[in-house]
Amino acid sequence: MAYRGLPYLVAASAGCARADAAAPPAPRRPFLQRLAGIGPAPHARRRNPGGAAGAGAENASQGEPEGTPAVLPATSGRDARATPRLSDVEPRKLLVGVLALLCIAAASALAGVGLARVALDAVDAARSPFATNAQAVNQSTPQSAWRKGTAPQLYQTDSQWADRPYGAGTIGAFGAAPTCLAMAHIALTGDVTVGPVEAASYSQNSGFAQQEDATALLTEGAAGLGLAAAPVEADEMSLRSEINRGRPVICATAPGTFDEDTSYIVLCSIDAYGRLVICDPVSSERTEEHWAFEDILGVSVGLWSYTLA
Repeated sequence: MAYRGLPYLVAASAGCARADAAAPPAPRRPFLQRLAGIGPAPHARRRNPGGAAGAGAENASQGEPEGTPAVLPATSGRDARATPRLSDVEPRKLLVGVLALLCIAAASALAGVGLARVALDAVDAARSPFATNAQAVNQSTPQSAWRKGTAPQLYQTDSQWADRPYGAGTIGAFGAAPTCLAMAHIALTGDVTVGPVEAASYSQNSGFAQQEDATALLTEGAAGLGLAAAPVEADEMSLRSEINRGRPVICATAPGTFDEDTSYIVLCSIDAYGRLVICDPVSSERTEEHWAFEDILGVSVGLWSYTLA
C-alpha cells in the first residue's frame, strides 16, 4: 500500500533544504539545553554611532553581511581630546614661534624704554629749577607787613600796579628792575612809601625806563633812592659775604632762564641748609623755592649789592 504522505514529506524536505541553503546554520545547543528546551539568551545589540557596532550596523543597512567587521580610519593611537605633546609640534613651526615671541619682546622693550625716556624728560622739565606756572596768581606781601631787614615779596604782575605805564608797556610786562629795586630799598630802610609804583615812576621820570638794559637804573640810578650799589664777583664766597652782612643783592639773569629776556631777582638771605632765598618779581613759585648757589651763579649776568648811601 502506497503511503499518501510520502509526496508531502519529499516536498517538505526539499523546502527545508532550500531554506537551509539560504540562511546560515544556527549554532548547535549543548545536549542538556536541547533536552530542557532552554536556548542561549539573546544578546541586545548596542547602538554606538561612533564605534565598531555603529559601523557594523551601517554596513548591515547597506547590504553587507551582519558579521562583517567595521573598518575604522587609521589613527595614531591617541585620543583626539588628549593634550598636545611637544613631540607633536613640528620643529620648524616651533622655531618660528619662538623667534616671533623674541621679536615681540624686543619691540615691547624698546617701546617701553622710549616711553620711559619721554616720561622722565617731562618730569625733569617739570622739576627744572626755572620751570614755573605762567598762569599762577602772584600775591605780594601786604604793605602793612613791610619791615626793615627783610625784603618783601613783591610781584610786577600784582593787580595793584601791573597795568601802570612803564617804559614801552606796563609794570606787569617790563617792571622787573624797579620792582627789585623797591624790595632792596624796603629791606634797607623799612620805608613803606616807596614801592613798585614809586620806583617805576622814578625810573620813568629819570629816563632809565627807556633803556633796554636796566644796569644804569640798578647802579647809578639807585642813588636817587638813597642807595649805593656795588658790583659783586660771581662766585659763592663773595656772594655769601655780601648776604651775610645784611646787604640785599640784585641778580640779572640770562635770557631764557627766569624770563624770555634778561630778568632780575633779589637774593635776600641764606637758609639753614645753605641755600639761597630769593624774591622773583615774575613768579611766586620760584620765590617759594630755595636755590643752590651754583644754580643762580650759573645763569647770572650781573650782581650788585646795596647799602644805604
